[in-house]
Order: sequence, then C-alpha cells, then structure tokens
Amino acid sequence: MKNKFDCDVVIVGGGLVGSSLAYTLSKLPLKIIIVELADPENLEQPSFDSRSTAISKGSQKILSGIGIWEQLEGNIEPIKSIHISEKGHFGYSNILSSEEGVSALGYTVENRFLGKVLWDQIKKTKNINFFAPATLLNTNLSKNSVEVLISSNNKENIITSKVIVAADGVNSKVREILNIEFKKDLYFQKAVVANCATELPHSGQAFERFSPGGPLAILPLSNQRVGIVWTLPEKEAEELIQLNKKFFIDRLQDAFGQRLGKITKIGKRFSYPLFRLKTSKIVGNRSVIIGSAAVHLHPIAAQGFNLALRDIASLAEVFSQNLNADIGSKTVLSSYQDWRDSDQSKVSFLTHGLINLFGINSKKLGLLRGLSLLTFDIVPGAKKIFSKHMMGLSGKMSRLARGLPLLEKNNS
Repeated sequence: MKNKFDCDVVIVGGGLVGSSLAYTLSKLPLKIIIVELADPENLEQPSFDSRSTAISKGSQKILSGIGIWEQLEGNIEPIKSIHISEKGHFGYSNILSSEEGVSALGYTVENRFLGKVLWDQIKKTKNINFFAPATLLNTNLSKNSVEVLISSNNKENIITSKVIVAADGVNSKVREILNIEFKKDLYFQKAVVANCATELPHSGQAFERFSPGGPLAILPLSNQRVGIVWTLPEKEAEELIQLNKKFFIDRLQDAFGQRLGKITKIGKRFSYPLFRLKTSKIVGNRSVIIGSAAVHLHPIAAQGFNLALRDIASLAEVFSQNLNADIGSKTVLSSYQDWRDSDQSKVSFLTHGLINLFGINSKKLGLLRGLSLLTFDIVPGAKKIFSKHMMGLSGKMSRLARGLPLLEKNNS
C-alpha cells in the first residue's frame, strides 16, 4: 500500500537550486516537500562537489535575506576586482568594486560548504519534509492538483501538491515526463575545474584570461587558495585531466602567467561538458521549471546559480503575494513567467555572445576582442552597465535582492 503525503509545493531536486528554493519558501506559511535522488549527506552529491560558485552582490542579498549568508562566514571570499585580458593581444579591462561603490563585486564559495549549510538548516525547518535518496517515478497533473509518485527506502509514496517545481538539473526527469521542449547548443568544449595554491596572495582579485585554447577563470577562495575554471576543446581537456600534477601546473602556468607568482599546489581535477540549454517555457499546468533544468549556461560569465537565485527570489515573492489564492493556478504561475522571461533570455543571449566572441580561437576575432576590451574600459557607462547586470542589480529586482524581507509587513 502506498503512503500518501500532502503539501503546497513539491520540489524535485535537492541540490543547490532545489534546497535554496525550499529554504526560501519555508519563510512563507507553506508546506514543502523535497524529492532528491542523491543522499545530501554524501559529499559526492553532484551539486555539492568541490567546485566553486561565484555569488553576485544581488545573490548575496538574497542569501542574507533568508538567513543563509551569515552561516557561510569563514568559507566565503570577496571579489574586490576582476582583471580581463587576452594572452598575446592588446587591450584589457579592470572592474573594481571601489568604482562601483560596493565593498565587493561578488563572492566565492565552495559548493560543498553552501550545500552543507542549506541542508543543515532544512533538516531543522518544520515546514519542510524531504525524501532522499528517492526516485521520481511519475507525475499526474490535473486541474486542481499534481500527484507525484516516488520510490524511497523500497516503498512507493504518493505526494499531492498544488504545484511541482523541477529543480532536478540539466537532465531533468520532470521536464522529460512533462514533455517540455528545449533547445540545446553544443560548444564542443569542456570545463576543467580545480582548486590551487599560489605563491602570491590573490588579494580578492579574480581573473578572466582568454588564451588560444579557451577562457581561463581564476577565482579567489578562502584560505588563500584560488579556483580555476578552464574552458578547452573536448579532446584537449581530456588530455589535460590525464596529465600528472607537475605537467598540469606547467600548462596552467603558461596559460595564466605570473600574476600570482608560481602555482604551488593543485587539488583534485574535474571536467564537465559545456553547452547551452533553454526550455520553450518555464511554467506549465501546475508546474515550474527552474535552475539548469530551465536554463543551462556556459560558465564564462558565472551567471548560472545567480540567475537561479533571482528566479527563486521572484517565485517566492509571487507566492507571498498570493497566499490566499491557489499558488499553482495559471494566473499565479503566469505572473512569475512574465517577470522572469526577459532576464533569462537576456542572460542566455549575453553568455552565448561572449562565447562566440571570446571562446573561439581566431586571429580576426582576437583583434576584435582586443578592441572590445579596450572600448569596454574607456567608453563612459559601458563597464558600469555590464557590471550592474553581472552583479544582479539591474532590471526588475525582487524584494530579497533589494535587501528587503520576503514578506511585506501587512502580509506577515
């Protein structure tokens, strides 16, 4: 016999996006259930690996507004400046926090720390229940509710909810079951990621270095380490992963230069394929698609998780304004889609454009890139507009992104 559970929101996927959404929604008088394939206690949980995430200023405000930011103290590192250049070409640009009037352009945090903090809080939150590890078997959407059939601990359970949120990543099973179409653009590249130690302190400086193989991002981490995200053609990335540590460091040093002195240590290396994905819609009948299940981006602009957090804050705000209504209704979900469509499309287009300009090895494009960087640095307002958007401080901003509580006083 199947066990039955009722809730207001069922979230499939308990990685960084799903757990962030659940904890944000827990600030509202809603019952939430998370269904997660992996065990969140396991450090090998795909979303909680040793990769680093760049947190924009707007995202920092969102995480602070839900009480998570303070829990990350000691594991976050401010980004004071970003140096953008191309190996062997003229032109460069510096984006400085002091010029933008903020204490930091953004921050970095390792995924495993952020994941642990989120799940530590979720396990103490009364209006969140979770099944993990659990497998999604099927969903049944009707006019007034959604039924989700799952398997957990060798038992089948039925969850009835007002709305289902797909936060189960780029290979979303919810998206597949709901037959939501998407467009996928292959880059035929992989990202090689690792944490390193360097001879000189990073002093809060991040670097975006464009080299013949592909862009190399260096992010400042806590404890005077740096994280690398190195985009390369698939074959070259696979060869690089196989090198011993000494030869890998030599290749990395050649690509990056001596800006932080010698690279002295390298941690475990990972690689993953790069592509762009965007769904034809982000809401359906009693359903919402969020995070990389809806929009998957190249890491060149570090916008993936930041875009997801803006979606999370917006969805939570829409729900907060409709607590006395049916939060899974077409009217409510359409208002969320109307709000978020523009930002998602804009960021996807911008990131794709950056790849076409900076991610392709070409002499003609090299000249254009140099001119672009030079223009970017000297044209009044160009850098500020770009910086504001990358910091998540432009467009229609949610209450949380503006540093305001999720619930207005007359709603609390």
